[in-house]
Amino acid sequence: MNSAMRQKQSGESEPGGVTRVMTLDDVRAIAQQAGPDLTYSDLRDFFGTDVGSGLFIMNYDIEGGDYHLMVGSASTDMNTPVWYAYLGRTGNAPDVNKDIDIRYYDVDKYLADGIHELVRPLPEGNTQPTPQPAHEPWMSSWSPLSSLPADLSMEQAIGNGMAVVGY
Repeated sequence: MNSAMRQKQSGESEPGGVTRVMTLDDVRAIAQQAGPDLTYSDLRDFFGTDVGSGLFIMNYDIEGGDYHLMVGSASTDMNTPVWYAYLGRTGNAPDVNKDIDIRYYDVDKYLADGIHELVRPLPEGNTQPTPQPAHEPWMSSWSPLSSLPADLSMEQAIGNGMAVVGY
């Protein structure tokens, strides 16, 4: 991880600009302002922990301790849109059936009643907004490359919410 991406959980600031713990109001503002174009640059002011293994995955504990935001990407480029931004209950592994991707779902309805209501359309052809890396323990499903259509391009796979993992 490059120094601009390094974030820590203590109350100290460091040169990358990390200055504070994320609040639910911050989550609402980020979801509304950034939407599907959310990048790590949008999160640069907040303390977070790198929890990825092979991919760049940051966990942001949210003030109050009841929730956390799990954000993932294949890139450490601060201006590349992230793959997902799941808001969920602290202490639970990310679950695409229970948590919401704040880029697409109504944060307030989720916090009030656990309701998953879209506030903007999912990417075309995508019923689930999150490509899930095949090696993550919380992944809900995967398919071997041999089961995918031979003419499926990398762009089509990613556009349809698939994580493409090669060796």
